[in-house]
Amino acid sequence: MPPANGVVSTVSNSRLQDWSNEAVWSDSLAPGAGKAYFVNGRAPLLRTPLETNPVFGGASLMLLEGSQLRLQHSGTANVPELVLNGGELVFDGVEGGNVGLGGGTLSVTNESRIAPGNSGTISIQSQITGEGVLVIAAQGEGATVAVNYRGNTFTG
Repeated sequence: MPPANGVVSTVSNSRLQDWSNEAVWSDSLAPGAGKAYFVNGRAPLLRTPLETNPVFGGASLMLLEGSQLRLQHSGTANVPELVLNGGELVFDGVEGGNVGLGGGTLSVTNESRIAPGNSGTISIQSQITGEGVLVIAAQGEGATVAVNYRGNTFTG
């Protein structure tokens, strides 16, 4: 459950909306520095912008159970602190494409999933921390999850 001072997603994104759209958030503002953001099962779909190397403007983004962050950007999306607390990272780019996720830490606090689709690659360029279980749910032979942060000690 998000804390009272957190900002919560209120609508699922269409393909033309993304995390920078102020209509998505309970405070009706684009993500801003110092704020914690939460995506829950009531408005479960959040998307990265359709641009190269997007940056999430908030301090942290937590995906709660039943929610998804759909990765439709190119290059590497930077999120200062991404917390998977039952949520899912889903490849939503061009089949055979490669999307990166980096910029801070990826903390796994509850069983969560990474789903690279049928032939996509999700490249994790962040330190992975936490005690939760991380399930890789590849759907096709060409689907890949690559962990490219040297020094990761995550075992979940």
